[in-house]
Amino acid sequence: MFDSKNGQRNSLKDFLYYLRFSGKRGVIDFSYANETDSLHHNMTIKENLILDSIPTSLIKENEVNLSDFLKEIKNPELIAMIAKVSNMERSIASLDKRTLKLTSLVKALLAQREMVFLVDPHSDLNAEDISLLKKCLNYESLHNNRKIFIQTSDQDCWLDTANIIIGRDAKNKFSEKSNPFMVEESFAKLKLVA
Repeated sequence: MFDSKNGQRNSLKDFLYYLRFSGKRGVIDFSYANETDSLHHNMTIKENLILDSIPTSLIKENEVNLSDFLKEIKNPELIAMIAKVSNMERSIASLDKRTLKLTSLVKALLAQREMVFLVDPHSDLNAEDISLLKKCLNYESLHNNRKIFIQTSDQDCWLDTANIIIGRDAKNKFSEKSNPFMVEESFAKLKLVA
C-alpha cells in the first residue's frame, strides 16, 4: 500500500500512516530529513535553511537574518553540527555525501516542529558525527520537548538511543515495544522505526 514506484517502501508515507494509526488527528507538525528528497538541489545551503527552517515571523521583504536566528540556538550540539556544514553559500548539488547528510539533518532540526522524522540519519556520517547527532537529538527531546522518530537500516546503531521500537506484524499493523537494550531512559521521546 505504501510502496514507491520502484517497489520500495516509502518511509514518509509509512511515518504518516503510523501517526494516523496512533491516533494523531489534524495537522501533523513535523520536519523531515532524508538527503535524497528533503533538500532543494538547485539552491544553496543558506537558501534551503531560509526556505524551510526559519520561522516566517523572521522573514521581512524576502530577506532573512539567518545569522541572528542561528545565534539564538541553545542546543550546543546543533551549533556544532551547523559549524560542520560550514560555507552556507555552497550549492546543494556540489556537496559531498557527508555534508549533504549533515545539511539535511540541520535543516530538519532547525525547523521548530513538534516531531522530527529522520531516515537513516547515520548514513554517510563518521563516528564523531553520529555521536554528536545522538547528543543533539537528546537535547532536542529533553529541552525542546520534541518527539524524534528514526527509520533506519541499521537498528544496532540506535539501540543505545531509542527508548521505543516500532514494528509491523504480518498484517501491517504497527506495534510499539520498549527497547530491551536501554539501561536508562535518557531519550524520553525517541522512537526507532523497525
